[in-house]
Amino acid sequence: MSALTSRTLGDLLGAPLRALIEAEAIAARTTADFIKEVGFVAPTTASTGNGVEDIGSPRLVTFRYSRRTADGKDVESTISVPLLTIVPIPSLQISEAKIDLSLIITDSATTPQRPQMKAIIASPLVKSSVGNKLTMDISVTLQQADLT
Repeated sequence: MSALTSRTLGDLLGAPLRALIEAEAIAARTTADFIKEVGFVAPTTASTGNGVEDIGSPRLVTFRYSRRTADGKDVESTISVPLLTIVPIPSLQISEAKIDLSLIITDSATTPQRPQMKAIIASPLVKSSVGNKLTMDISVTLQQADLT
């Protein structure tokens, strides 16, 4: 029994695309969690339930330093800045992906809506047609969509 099963061409192309989209969603959630956990002090009161999430107050870093005033006196000064302004925020995205597949077309069917081909992923060594089966090499290159 073969471990490979026949799938529609849409399934074979869609699975890696779906995995890329899911990976981007995980990366976005990780970035949002980092900002929330590292950049903010959790609120002390529960959410009001009005649909707005209170993530707390910005976590501040305070620096103390000595400075000389115009009249020559040394005074201690402080400055507070949000931690997120000095810490790199991990933010990854897939800007380009290339998917290469070698397929063996095992069946072709036409339905009233659209034609459908069934295929299995071929061994990289298989490059010729076998009997009435055809092989197909597919290369898909994707890029990150602009937000415009």
